[in-house]
Amino acid sequence: MIAATSKHDLNYTGDVSLGDAWVLPPALMLQYHFTPDNQFSPYVGAGLNYSIFYAEDAASGFTDLEVDNGVGYGLQAGADFWVNDHWGVNLDVKKLWLNVDAKLNNGAIRADVDMDPWIVGAGVSYRF
Repeated sequence: MIAATSKHDLNYTGDVSLGDAWVLPPALMLQYHFTPDNQFSPYVGAGLNYSIFYAEDAASGFTDLEVDNGVGYGLQAGADFWVNDHWGVNLDVKKLWLNVDAKLNNGAIRADVDMDPWIVGAGVSYRF
């Protein structure tokens, strides 16, 4: 499970700026660990995310940006590095694919927006 938030620019066909919005894209990933009992344990994963948008800000020339929440797919690759029997560190990268609907000028303008962020993560693990 991942949960992070960041600010993203929303562009229509890559050229027209619609504005920006904050997104919270929690994702649930199923992982396969190649060597789970080794000190170095690489893995891959796949899953779904549900992105929640907030604090939308329309670009100059537009008003009232609203971005619909949406479901997307994700892939990840990473590795666990176990320092000892209990403590470890984790590094991974995730790619999410998300297509959302954006509305501007009180819904008078509608756009289909692709958001495909990369997420790089690091963490500390403890095994009981």
